[in-house]
Amino acid sequence: AFLKAVEEDFFEIYLNSMLSNYDRDSISFLYQPLIGYEATSLYFSLWSFTKQRSFVEFFTHEQLVVTTGMNITQIQEARLKLEAVGLLQTFYKNENNFNYYIYCLFAPKSPVDFLSDPLFSRLLREKIGEKQTQHLINLYYDNPLIKLLVDFIINIF
Repeated sequence: AFLKAVEEDFFEIYLNSMLSNYDRDSISFLYQPLIGYEATSLYFSLWSFTKQRSFVEFFTHEQLVVTTGMNITQIQEARLKLEAVGLLQTFYKNENNFNYYIYCLFAPKSPVDFLSDPLFSRLLREKIGEKQTQHLINLYYDNPLIKLLVDFIINIF
């Protein structure tokens, strides 16, 4: 269990996967119904912070509070939701009386993997209903790019 972060605590952010605009759509349409808008906002904000890493090595949670418009408790709750669905892993360390959090962002599952996963698909169906879930299945499985990608993967393995 981690200590509850306070605004003065520092954090570093790392991408453990390459992220694309396609991933942004997966987060918005597939994950957001499960984790809510605050966790989605935190994910996108952390993603944006990674682009500043070449200029700044550490950030404070106060910067997250200002950027997201959430308080530290809401950020903590959102972080736990991201961890629960495998989009974030958090590490904690205390050095020289300073608290540091290390956030590792992960790319979302592909839509096909997400919708094929029994747990994720069931949770999504419970949140948005059968009709909307079927719409997403049709959208992602009928996408020629997805079909090409799935065919490519099948041919490799």
